[in-house]
Amino acid sequence: MAHSNYRVMPICANMGQSVGIAAALCCKENILPRQLDVSQLQARLREHGVEP
Repeated sequence: MAHSNYRVMPICANMGQSVGIAAALCCKENILPRQLDVSQLQARLREHGVEP
């Protein structure tokens, strides 16, 4: 049971990183999250070693 939680840890970490980058991009461009270009977010994630 305890080890099953370890499998989702990387997923949660990547989701947190994605949300943080998305929030930073929205603040930088002064836009709402729904207005964010997803390809821009995906490109930034790839720069950080995350394959979306």
